[in-house]
Amino acid sequence: MARKRSLGRQNPPQIHMYTEGQTEVLYFNQLKKHFRVKSGKKLTVKQINKQGLKLFHHVKTLYRKHDFKVSPTDIILVVDKDQTSISELEQLKESCNQKGYQLMFSNHSFELWILLHFEKVSTYMENPDLIKKLNKLVGGKYQKTDNRFVEKLVSTVQKAIEHSKEMSPEIQDFKQNPYTNVGKIIPTLFTLDETS
Repeated sequence: MARKRSLGRQNPPQIHMYTEGQTEVLYFNQLKKHFRVKSGKKLTVKQINKQGLKLFHHVKTLYRKHDFKVSPTDIILVVDKDQTSISELEQLKESCNQKGYQLMFSNHSFELWILLHFEKVSTYMENPDLIKKLNKLVGGKYQKTDNRFVEKLVSTVQKAIEHSKEMSPEIQDFKQNPYTNVGKIIPTLFTLDETS
């Protein structure tokens, strides 16, 4: 059965966020519980088991027939450097710019953003280094999908934003490590001085 046409009515504005990993889904869903999404937009966060350009192409396919005038939707892709090549990341950035998607990026992984909730990070770190540091800070084994840990973490989001302020707001060089623009984008999505 075909859907009915909207008869000119516009749907409420939405934000659709697509991530490579489950940690990001837990984190942004906890932010939604603690803080109001700006402009009354509905935020939906989904994990897609794809990285880099494969994630982009999958999301692009989802919206190929989407009418953005009738259903205004901001699209955000949350990606890590991980094993993705610099040239692929540059293509991803260009493709996102062309489609009007926002790119949230962390080098080396989203765990950099998690670590920023505890301390400033200014030295080069790959994922094993980040995990080792997080293990030490949590006093045991860092569990990336522990919902209780993530819930506590979001209460210190302002601290993480402050710790990330020295990083460029725009992705200028995908080789830059440490780097994340998560702290620049979160305040554009959530009203952090009010809880929901």
